[in-house]
Amino acid sequence: MLINSTNGRPAYVFILACALLIIGIATLSKSDEPASIQGKAIERVFFKVINKGRLSISFFPSFKYDAKNSGGYGSFQMIANNRARVHFSGPDIAIPPLQVVQGSNFARIEIQTKEMAGEIDFATGSIQLSFDAIFTPYMGKKKQTSISVVTLLTTETSKGKKKKLTGRRMNASGEALLVGVAIVPKTNDRYINAFLRLPTDAACELPVHFEFFPKK
Repeated sequence: MLINSTNGRPAYVFILACALLIIGIATLSKSDEPASIQGKAIERVFFKVINKGRLSISFFPSFKYDAKNSGGYGSFQMIANNRARVHFSGPDIAIPPLQVVQGSNFARIEIQTKEMAGEIDFATGSIQLSFDAIFTPYMGKKKQTSISVVTLLTTETSKGKKKKLTGRRMNASGEALLVGVAIVPKTNDRYINAFLRLPTDAACELPVHFEFFPKK
């Protein structure tokens, strides 16, 4: 296993690969509008991940990322054509660290959300969200260089160089599948570039649930 390397570099590269992977993170009729928003003014929205997501990078097989029950509350404002702007501030979103080895906190990536914002179209169920966060890899207690990234998550189709994912629009129960595919560029490290075959695609899939609260 890479984690058992004596010089530590392959293990670090694997953690960095996972961090770069997260960097890559990419039809309702009107009668099927979520019942909670019909004819009401909305001021708050709650979202959470309802099942394990999937992550993949380069030629490596996809693996599960257990972010179940992560999420938080945000603000909500209706705009034209039955669309709404949503905004979640960083402190209000809880996301667990990504464990490189499941069940072990030794090699991990901590995720600090700065902001998540975008639009929801209630007529179609389409969702577009920009996810702004800081990813910090750790080897035990040793903190590695943090990476600041902005990722587009969508219920529509997201394409990279070779990968292509299609999400699932929000249904009447508020459930949707957010996906994101992005191209990870080359780094300044030739070893990492060769190991991951950069530039390459990184992709994620997150099953989520939204709940909308009217003004009282």
